[in-house]
Amino acid sequence: MQLKIHKDGMLFSVLKEYVSYFVAVALLFAITAINPRFISPMNLSNILSDMSAVLLLSIGVTFILLIGSIDLSIGAMSSCACVIFAVTIPNLGWMGLILALAYGTLAGYLSGLLYVKLKIPSFIATFGTMSVWQSVALIISDGSPQQIGKEFWQYTQWFKIKIGIIPLPFIIAMSIFAILVLVEKKTKFGRTLFAVGGNESAARMAGLNVEGSKILVFALMGLLSAMAGIFFAANLKSGIPTVGEPFTLTAIAAVALGGTSMSGGKGGLIKTLAGVVLVVLIQNGMNVIGVGVFWQKITFGLIILIALYITTDRKRRNLVVK
Repeated sequence: MQLKIHKDGMLFSVLKEYVSYFVAVALLFAITAINPRFISPMNLSNILSDMSAVLLLSIGVTFILLIGSIDLSIGAMSSCACVIFAVTIPNLGWMGLILALAYGTLAGYLSGLLYVKLKIPSFIATFGTMSVWQSVALIISDGSPQQIGKEFWQYTQWFKIKIGIIPLPFIIAMSIFAILVLVEKKTKFGRTLFAVGGNESAARMAGLNVEGSKILVFALMGLLSAMAGIFFAANLKSGIPTVGEPFTLTAIAAVALGGTSMSGGKGGLIKTLAGVVLVVLIQNGMNVIGVGVFWQKITFGLIILIALYITTDRKRRNLVVK
């Protein structure tokens, strides 16, 4: 009898742990039943393409949340990198891509320094840098989209390359995801993230490099945000100074929905992948079945509330995001 109860408990635990995957499959069937075109090769390719930038941002957000912090500037950094890539291509060619990635890394590093060295809460620090990078993007672009001329499309055509129905950006994003899963699971840095989020004082007493790990996480977040911005520019063939703003909410929703705790120390990238799939399916599915844009925003707000309720550790509910 005890063995049966134990097995039932384990089954329930597994179902709870990977509920996002089950919901994603159910949602896939539900939307397909409403509109069979949802699973057409063209739309599936579009879904994978849409997932690429969201996955990159969500990887970074996962690491940020694991240490019990938050980064509100990811959309602004993506927008700024998008504009930098678009406006520097004519003069610098591929160096424009390197410049955009370098900008993102330094921008994230700056947020990490403000948080770690100046002891400014991450919410406040990144709210400030968000405003800065939003303004920089608008200044560089003169407040309007910067089109990439046809003569420079050689620097953006890679975004349209496909292997079957699988787009190259998705392959790139999944490759980065796989590498960082190994980092999360197999390295001291990955273990440090969970330790810091679980009990920072204990992590310090254990001799872990808490401050260095925090700064590195924010720098990585900046790099991934810049990569997402380059994806946006290559896809739209334009540097749009506000393109990344909606994706802050999207990435946080995906990670929270996947099961990573907002209070830190619990979750991981495997769960985040489920959250990303679910969020993109919801977005694409609502478009396919004709849900209005305002209702889509309401839906996303509700998703975040539900996800936070599910993933919040009730034992640590009095803790605030640092």
